[in-house]
Amino acid sequence: GSLLQLNTPSLSVEDLTIQTPDSPVSETDIQLPSAEQLTKHLSEKLQEIEEESKESDQVDHPVSDSGVKINIGSSTDDDIPLKFCARLLASKFLLAGNKGDLITDRSVRVSVK
Repeated sequence: GSLLQLNTPSLSVEDLTIQTPDSPVSETDIQLPSAEQLTKHLSEKLQEIEEESKESDQVDHPVSDSGVKINIGSSTDDDIPLKFCARLLASKFLLAGNKGDLITDRSVRVSVK
């Protein structure tokens, strides 16, 4: 048998670029999106979120806004302001106005950012 030699270019070690976390990245390696692309992407995402919220609003169980007022005090009370803040948050996001009842998760949208 004869050996078939393929004519492939051989690379030397100098031709290889090895990038480590400490080595600087050249500007040609980083491709940042343009402001127009970012704006378009953001607009698309906002549109998706609006459509999702419209779909979630059309639930079989209508969200009832009973309009029950809970006395949580006032920010000008003599008590510690943090207590009023905690009562305000609980009344907006947890309490339904009846003992033992909580507001459903679907009726409250909280964004953690």
